[in-house]
Formats: sequence, structure tokens, C-alpha cells
Amino acid sequence: ASPPDSLKSAFNPRTSSHGLSGAELTRLPLNALTSKKDNCNAKIMRRLVPIPGLLERERIDLMLADPDHALSVINEEYTEIAEDYRGNTAMGLDPHEALLSLLEMDRPLEPVKFMLEDIGAAQPAEDPVLSRKEALSHICAQTAARCGTLAALPACSLIRSDGKFRLVVNGSLFKNRKAERFARGKVYEKELENLAGCYEALEHYIDYGRRAVGMADHPKLFVTKGGAMSEAQVYNDVFGMTRRFLSEQGQEGRNLPGLLPFGPGGYRHIVATHMLKTTRNLLVAAEAIHDDPKTVFEHYARYAPEGGSFSFITPKVALKRRQRARAAMSRARAEFG
Repeated sequence: ASPPDSLKSAFNPRTSSHGLSGAELTRLPLNALTSKKDNCNAKIMRRLVPIPGLLERERIDLMLADPDHALSVINEEYTEIAEDYRGNTAMGLDPHEALLSLLEMDRPLEPVKFMLEDIGAAQPAEDPVLSRKEALSHICAQTAARCGTLAALPACSLIRSDGKFRLVVNGSLFKNRKAERFARGKVYEKELENLAGCYEALEHYIDYGRRAVGMADHPKLFVTKGGAMSEAQVYNDVFGMTRRFLSEQGQEGRNLPGLLPFGPGGYRHIVATHMLKTTRNLLVAAEAIHDDPKTVFEHYARYAPEGGSFSFITPKVALKRRQRARAAMSRARAEFG
């Protein structure tokens, strides 16, 4: 006899070295195993078959001798295992885990700046692929854009004028296009800073990198020989650069102990945390990753130094308030002088 359908997925010895995958353990039919309705437990006992390394014949015989007690023990054992796996799964899905060694620094963006400098120093003058990867890394570091946005960027969105670069992007290309940040047709506009050789990298990619792959006139900004890049290709480019020049696994650059490679999403966490730590201003950090202050507070406030409070006021508004306060103080001094 073979196990019933409800047990086949749970007791699958081919899924991992210990017989069960984490996902299967969290889906174990424990309620069915301990149910006494229609003598369910006894029926299951009679249909069990040995599974090497997981369920031996001797244990099945003991279970058949006292099914109720056996299933109670199984319930306790596998509930505990399943809970362990749920915790490990949550940790594995934590997007910050790979970046903790950076996020816990006082200025998380500084190692990224050093990485960009190392990429520029290592790049051969005639390598269009590295040229593209370097340009992508600079855009990620300064805009915190997601893979989908980067892959969809039109070539015309990067504007070169008076020796500077500006990025102007339609709000519809962002994942949170329905947010207030992009309401009423607002666009994302940012003048890029010439940090760690950013302008030189962008110029090299536009003037050489795109032409070298025969895509100088392609409507998308980031291209390969086959045309526009997919989101997966964008991710792989960015991930490859952080693995090579920044992560603990890397062989070049300033490799940080404990740091794992990351893609564009990792830059969002780094930029938001850096801005929140250096300004303690939720609006400034939210604007840096084109998101809302509530999201920034929920995800990144944990990394800010303890003590003090966060501001919701933009620097421009704060400056106007200080100016009004100084003017009021001047008038008061004049009146009571």
C-alpha cells in the first residue's frame, strides 16, 4: 500500500537530505493526523510505508500498537520542526539580512562609493559589458530604482546638459505609480551628482558602451547585443558587481565581512537607511527612494541611533520656518529694544 494523497507531499524523501523541505514541513496535515473522526488515525496507520532515513518499519509497528499515542507524539514533533522552519523561512525572506553589515554602519553609502571607485579603476576602456554594469551601478546608488524601472528607462530619460546629467522619468514606470508621489502626472526628476566618477561612467556608456553593441539608437537606455535588457538581466548585472567588488565573496575591491551580494532592491535599503541616519528626516529618506514616510519608518527606523525623534519636515520648509522665526525675533528685539 502507498501513503494517502494527503501524506505523499508531506513525506517525500526526495525533497531534501532529511526527507522534507521547509515548505512541506510548514504544510504538514497535522490536524488530519490527530483527527479521530471516522477513525482517521487508524486508517492512516495501516497505510504507512517505510521511508529510509525518515520512517522505519520498527516505528510503524509501534505506531500501529497504539495509534492515538503515536499520532500525538508525531504532532508534537513535527509541530516543533515546522515552527523552526517557519522562523528560518522568515529570516531567509528578510530582505535586509544580506545587508546587515552595511545597514548597521553610521553611513551605509560610504562603502558603496568606494565600490564604485573600484569598479571604475578596474574597468578596461574597451569593455562594453562592464561599461553598462558600471553605469547601472551608479544609477542604482543615486536613484534607488527597482529592476522594473531600470529595465524600462527610455534612453531619452538620461539628459546630458552643461556637463551634468539629469534623470527624468515618467511616474508610470515606478512600482508605486499610484502613490501620492506620482499623483496628477508627476514625474521623477533628479540631477545626478558626480560622485565616484559617475559622469565619466555615464558618458563612457552612452558614447561607447551602447555603440559597441550596435544599439546606439535603441529607445531603451540599458541594452545588450540582443536589444533592451530584461529585469532579470538588470538584476544579474547589479548583483554581479556587488558580488565582485563589495561582498564578502568578492575577489576585488574592498570586500566587507558578512556582506552578501545584492541587486537593485538592496540599494533601496542602503539609500533609505543612510538618509534616515544622516538626516533623521523621514520625508528626505522617503524622497530618496520615491516612497512614503510611513514605509520608511516601518522598515528602516530600527537602524537609526536610539534617542531623539524623526522629523517630517522637508529641509526647504524647515529653512522657511527658521527664516520666519528669525524675522519675528528681529521684530521683537526692535519693539522692545
